[in-house]
Amino acid sequence: MIELGVDSILVLRDNLISGIVTQADIMKAISKEVRVSDTVESIMSKPLITIGNVANVGQAIKMMKENKIRRLVVKKDSDIIGTITQKKIFGVILAKHLRFLSWKCLNILNVHIVHHCF
Repeated sequence: MIELGVDSILVLRDNLISGIVTQADIMKAISKEVRVSDTVESIMSKPLITIGNVANVGQAIKMMKENKIRRLVVKKDSDIIGTITQKKIFGVILAKHLRFLSWKCLNILNVHIVHHCF
């Protein structure tokens, strides 16, 4: 995970994805003194919770909240095409709000400056 710069990995068993290992799973394993020789399967989160690629962001947030998780595996038909995380969702939402607020502030400043010029 460190080498790849990712915070989770999907676990394969018999060429099927059977779960996910996250940083939180690793921290829990460390606190339980899991041995290095233990299998990844013994610490992974399961079942794997997925969401369809056409689901909306609200549905993703609801699924994360209901399942007390921070990431969902995204599927298109039966193929896994990626993951979506709380961090990514809230980063996008925050960026949109900041752009909107920046635009509003600029408009307010323009009105204020124009007002004082006359």
